[in-house]
Amino acid sequence: MALRDNMSTRKLKRCLLVGMVVQMMVVVFIHLRLATLNNSSRNAAMGLDGADFGKSMNRTLKIYGGNSSSSTARNAAVAPNFGHAHDGAGASVALVSDATRVRISGTERGSNADAMPPKPDGQNENTASNNTASNETPYQPRLIIHIGPSKTGTTTIQMESIKLQNDGILGQDGFIYWGRYQKVTMYKQKSMMGLATLFDGAAWREYQKKKKKSSKKIDELKELLDHLKRNHKSIIISDEALSYKQSYDHTFLQKNYFENLSEILDGWNVTVVGGYRRLAEWMLSAVKERHAKIAIYGDVITAAAKNKNKNKRGVSTTSMLWPNEGGIGLRLPWDLIHSWMFDPQFKRIAGPGTTAVFYKYIDYTLTVWKYAHYRTAILNLHSSSSSSLMASLYCDIIGDVPHICKHLEENDSNERYNTKSMAWFAYNHLLFDAAKDGLLRSNGPIALRNMTRIEATDWFEHYFEVELGKSYTDLPLLCPPDEQLERLLNRSLAMEEELLPALEQNASVQQHRSSFYHSAYEKREYCWVRTKLVLRQLKSWDELVQRLKQSNASTWPVDYMRKVAG
Repeated sequence: MALRDNMSTRKLKRCLLVGMVVQMMVVVFIHLRLATLNNSSRNAAMGLDGADFGKSMNRTLKIYGGNSSSSTARNAAVAPNFGHAHDGAGASVALVSDATRVRISGTERGSNADAMPPKPDGQNENTASNNTASNETPYQPRLIIHIGPSKTGTTTIQMESIKLQNDGILGQDGFIYWGRYQKVTMYKQKSMMGLATLFDGAAWREYQKKKKKSSKKIDELKELLDHLKRNHKSIIISDEALSYKQSYDHTFLQKNYFENLSEILDGWNVTVVGGYRRLAEWMLSAVKERHAKIAIYGDVITAAAKNKNKNKRGVSTTSMLWPNEGGIGLRLPWDLIHSWMFDPQFKRIAGPGTTAVFYKYIDYTLTVWKYAHYRTAILNLHSSSSSSLMASLYCDIIGDVPHICKHLEENDSNERYNTKSMAWFAYNHLLFDAAKDGLLRSNGPIALRNMTRIEATDWFEHYFEVELGKSYTDLPLLCPPDEQLERLLNRSLAMEEELLPALEQNASVQQHRSSFYHSAYEKREYCWVRTKLVLRQLKSWDELVQRLKQSNASTWPVDYMRKVAG
């Protein structure tokens, strides 16, 4: 009888144990399912439309191994504290994490507890200890990849970083800058150009084709990274081309790119930084960039014009050429913005996420890197927590760079680059049409006759606004309807709410609205000058000058485009 009771007890315990295991498995399954649904709902809110975005992300998952959990384990060495970053002055830095966005408040400006302090310039590399048996954490260099996109202060970051490097400030905190505009290509007799291989699609295809056995470029990249690691050097790379659509189509989304990259970067603490600029403002700035380099962006022009469209630097462009030189006019800003935002045909070509020209917005780019399990951070151009964009990047996001932060605090230049106004481009288009009508070269001012189109625009801007005391809004304008502008604003507000949850306060929303209304209704930046109306029935430059002198906002009431479909 006692034996039977013992056997019954053992069976009961065994059943209870099996029940507990089953219960735990159910809980884990529910947790994973909720995380998946959370990701799907967030992607929909970001405008990454279901089917298209899902296909892209599934493709991405296959590219770096096809298994989310295995990818996480494989990249653990790359970003051991994934999803954490510290800022200064108690403010938060928005991050894209694996299942949710994590915002952690920092303790001291320029600090970052996730990274080992870099080795300053001047120390003997032989003093570095790699003894894993000791209690000290092995040194882990940092790789900061600033991907843009264009029109988010990238030129400022690049030019100012070069200045810091040339002045020896970056080196004091153990960093080397490599990227756009950098002319220094050597470090201790080792070429830095090998870093370009990180984003060289052809090199990675060759590496994958040879089944990772041998590739000259990849081997050179490994040697360079090891060289920098031995010298305790961290790297900051900045290039807005890393947000171009082509970079994702031909490199980042190719088979096994992220899997292979994580193996090469084993032992490096990687952070991918994307710049945030309010969507409506970013779209407007992209129009200006397209106007500035119109032929580069694929506009259809004649073969004769293609042969002539070379400026003194050899860059193909038409915004600086006159009609008889093969130049072309500029399109209405709103036509471009509307097509980028709402045109289904453009969306099919551009793919998931938000795109302007061929620039991908961070709702797509950072999501791709996040799915590859890289630590990501958002550099907010509108943040009030730092005195400058450079301080936001180096002191709030990168951290542990006391010499850089001290220098920026004492020598903040606040220099701006690429700041042409929309009015400047409207004047450019007006002069182009005036030249087509024969009002400039034949009987225009002598000063204008030998100028390039860009030089003439600079001259006209000063003449019209300073000498005549006029402004862009004194010209006849064609503007988008209010309901279309409001639609753009709502998309911009929704994107900010999703990407930067810290800015959900009413004050921030009001600031966003005020900035948009100032641009749209006071500066009229979404409008375009009606050149045919200005030049109608004119036969000479003198007649044009007289019309410009008499021109004002009351003379030319604002006209509105017909309601754009969609």
